[in-house]
Amino acid sequence: MQSLYYPAVLGTGVVLLINKFTVHKSFVDTATDISIYFGILLVVYFSVSFLISNSVSPRNYGTVAFLSDFTEIVILFFAFYFLGFFDPTNPSKTDFRWFYLVVAGIPVLQQIWNYAVNKDKSLYILSAVAVTILLISSFWGYKHEWYNAIMIFVFTGLIGVYFYYLYFRLIRFELAAGVRGT
Repeated sequence: MQSLYYPAVLGTGVVLLINKFTVHKSFVDTATDISIYFGILLVVYFSVSFLISNSVSPRNYGTVAFLSDFTEIVILFFAFYFLGFFDPTNPSKTDFRWFYLVVAGIPVLQQIWNYAVNKDKSLYILSAVAVTILLISSFWGYKHEWYNAIMIFVFTGLIGVYFYYLYFRLIRFELAAGVRGT
């Protein structure tokens, strides 16, 4: 899973993102395409998530973690699809409603994965906030371009808080515990 499927889907997303950059006729069109920013966030989030998942001991990585990761990469695939990356020359293919709806599963799957591999489970509030925002976005916000633009900043902030927490609370704690244990 970790060395084949995850990088394959993430790599496909990167290629599709680069392709989306190149199909616009002007820099202004590229800079105002909101789907590109969501694509960048997906690539960054899943790249760091991939690195974090590689830090888990193989004996902690069981069936539940595998199924969680597999479902996550399927969601990633559909997220790129709903952003219109599979047909970048047709902007009407972007469907933010379904994008928000499928991505709402990611924070839930992250909590399931954390539980399955015995990682810190204290990110429930952040996950609940993210899922709530994504569901509101899928039922109402997706219709408004201004709302979708604001969501870029909201999700950048949520992802920033998530990674800050993971680094300072989990990774540094584990590194310090490892140093003390040797």
